[in-house]
Amino acid sequence: MRFILRSIASGLSLFVADYLLSGVTFTGGIVTFVVGGLTLGALLTVLRPLLKILAFPFNILTLGLFNIVIVMVLVWLLSQIVNKITVENLWSLLITSLIVSFFDTLLTLKS
Repeated sequence: MRFILRSIASGLSLFVADYLLSGVTFTGGIVTFVVGGLTLGALLTVLRPLLKILAFPFNILTLGLFNIVIVMVLVWLLSQIVNKITVENLWSLLITSLIVSFFDTLLTLKS
């Protein structure tokens, strides 16, 4: 159930990023948002805990701000896996990762 909620929140956050940012583009319509949401949900569920463990010293040094870098890596990886999702520059990647983190935080506060 948590994976499904995380995938829905990820798809919604990708939709918001596409709507707000000109540097993030989705081609292929609603199917791209569904595939992107499922893929990002899987990346957040599987890879993020592993990356958090590996980056623990950097998280301590930056007082937790390194989590944004971890989400940036996952969003970049998403754009490499799903060819119909394009993130053009670093600022778009940063703002998209902040949007994804915001929606994921809302999900964790709810449950």
